[in-house]
Amino acid sequence: MSTYSNIISVKMASLGISQQQLAYYTSIHTNRLSPFLSGQKDLDAVSLTKINDALASLEKLAEAALPWPIDFRRVVEVKRLMEQLRFGELDELIAVTHSATGKLAPAEALA
Repeated sequence: MSTYSNIISVKMASLGISQQQLAYYTSIHTNRLSPFLSGQKDLDAVSLTKINDALASLEKLAEAALPWPIDFRRVVEVKRLMEQLRFGELDELIAVTHSATGKLAPAEALA
């Protein structure tokens, strides 16, 4: 198993998502994901970027939703949230939630 596929597998496990769910979130067919995640084949840079972006979005959604868990099996709804996150439509909601829970918003944490 390559280092990158191992990192992706660890992130998938921490989020509790399956290969099928990752395939849906990235639009990369499981026939391409499975050999990559098992270390049998490499993926092109575009596919790796899609995976990285999707996992980063899912991690951000999971963090923003704390203490409530997100059911990543609800792929249609979660993918809609990922799009809203990408277009900045959730920024204000995340900031208000962080303010209400006493957590720092990501920009404040870096300051």
